[in-house]
Amino acid sequence: MKFTPENDKIEISYTIDESVSLKVFNYGIPITKEKIKEVEENNTRITSEYGTSNEIGTGIGLLLIKQYLKSNHAHLDITPQPNGTEFKISFDVYKFKTKNRF
Repeated sequence: MKFTPENDKIEISYTIDESVSLKVFNYGIPITKEKIKEVEENNTRITSEYGTSNEIGTGIGLLLIKQYLKSNHAHLDITPQPNGTEFKISFDVYKFKTKNRF
């Protein structure tokens, strides 16, 4: 929400196939390639940037998500688009079923 202009939208969807995926599309300022690299490589803190209404964060949100996904054998894909950014979280169904004995 931090980078979505006021009165704009965020779309949330999911798919279930060989993995269970949750997609969040944030309309607004697309994430930069440099920021994606920082998210992928950094494991302590990400440099926070001001949002569309000058909000400031701590830089810990995506790191918490990364830790949760890692401990659950899942991964995060971040894809910038001309009109926003898609965040996709994917859980491998086979590993999930085996781990939780469904």
